[in-house]
Amino acid sequence: LQLNKQAENVVIREAVIVLLIAIGEFLALSFIIMRPVTTISRSLHADQGDHDHVTLIPLSSQDEFGELARQFNDTRLQLADANKKLRSRIDTADAQLRETNDQLRKQSDELKRVNEELRRLSITDPLTGLYNRREFEQLMSTDILLSLRHNEPNSLLIVDIDLFKKINDTYGHAAGDRVLRRLAAILTENLRRSDVLCRLGGEEFVVLCRRANREKAMLVAENLRRVVEAHEFQTGDQKIRITVSLGVASIPNEDNARTTDELFQQADSALYYSKTKGRNRVTHFGDIASKIREEPSLIKI
Repeated sequence: LQLNKQAENVVIREAVIVLLIAIGEFLALSFIIMRPVTTISRSLHADQGDHDHVTLIPLSSQDEFGELARQFNDTRLQLADANKKLRSRIDTADAQLRETNDQLRKQSDELKRVNEELRRLSITDPLTGLYNRREFEQLMSTDILLSLRHNEPNSLLIVDIDLFKKINDTYGHAAGDRVLRRLAAILTENLRRSDVLCRLGGEEFVVLCRRANREKAMLVAENLRRVVEAHEFQTGDQKIRITVSLGVASIPNEDNARTTDELFQQADSALYYSKTKGRNRVTHFGDIASKIREEPSLIKI
């Protein structure tokens, strides 16, 4: 019995010793293995998302974990340096791209401005700033065709300065240009907003009176004649008075003007009649159509 009890004590003592050894080994392993592993794991996650800061693994032991930490640290430093260089290149490329885009946008804006200026120059008279004949013919063609199609009224006025050559010969061409510019402004100021004014060339202007029948067009034309006659044109120290003659044609009319050319020819014939009958007057083609049929010489060739 006593031997059995001693045997049990020996077994218990040995079991306790084994347990203590196991606990010691576990603690040693935790300190030697788990602690470095935890330190490495925490260091690896410490600077995630922070590209400007590199957290090194704080291990300096001479064992395998220390060697692993040094390799990790070296790799991290190399990656951080490579990332810094790459970000620098990306920033430089972005800056160059923004600069290039700014230059392209400026060039595009400048090209647009130049194109708009070229278009403006192509459709306007350089002396007066009014539409030139080419653009006026485009506008007139559209309006006249629509009015003919829908049987709506439109009228054409041709305005010509009387004895303009005398102004150039007496006061010089510079004075003549000033008269033309001022006349363009006067005509513009005394037309309706819907009307279109153009300089045909020389001392001749033309007005498209949109949606104006014969009566309205004659009122517009007579008002222009009176305003011009009453105005004093300043040319240096000289004041000049001028008069204008006007020819008017309207559609629809009884003389079968079916095209813009025919309507223009009618207005031009009316202007020619005003010139031959003493100038400074307004003539509507409808008033002279029968006379022209009887006396074809009244038509301007």
